Amino acid sequence: KKPIDVIVLDDSNEEEEVEKMEKKKKKKEKCPSVVEFSALQAKMKKMEKMLKRANSSLRDAELRAEKAENELGLLFKF
Repeated sequence: KKPIDVIVLDDSNEEEEVEKMEKKKKKKEKCPSVVEFSALQAKMKKMEKMLKRANSSLRDAELRAEKAENELGLLFKF
C-alpha cells in the first residue's frame, strides 16, 4: 500500500488578502476620487468667479446710487 499524500491548504493567507482588498475598497469609498476632486475644484473656481462678479456688480450699483444721490442733492440746492 502507498501512503496517501495529504495536502493541507493554508487559507489564512488568503483571508488576509481578502481583508486587505476590503480595506482598500473601504478607503476608496471614503475619500473622493481624483476625478470627483477636480470636478469639485472646477465648481469652486466657477463659484469664486460668480462671487467676484456679484461683488463688482454690487460695487458698481453702490457707486451709481451714490452718484445719483449727489446729483439729487445738487438739484435741490438750487
